[in-house]
Amino acid sequence: MRVVIFHRSRLFASCLAQVLNDPPSDEAFALDAADSGLLSRTEQIGPDLVVVDLDLATVPCTDLVMAIGERIAGARFLALASSETHPDIAACVRAGVSGL
Repeated sequence: MRVVIFHRSRLFASCLAQVLNDPPSDEAFALDAADSGLLSRTEQIGPDLVVVDLDLATVPCTDLVMAIGERIAGARFLALASSETHPDIAACVRAGVSGL
């Protein structure tokens, strides 16, 4: 399973990708949501699962999920929230997030 991770903490995303890649498999990638080539890089990877932090400072979760979902058919989305009462949860679910 190919996994792309977007998290406000680059360290968290990199560590999670490293754990998911053990043993080394090159199947999990920590990407920077502020990167201008974000969508093309995500398309190149072709993830089965996209892990998105609801508290990204650079792009709203809903926008990111919709943009990736339009480009990668069948991609599933998991949102990470700092609270189960996060105000963007409902909007992210409507955008295509299937797990929180």
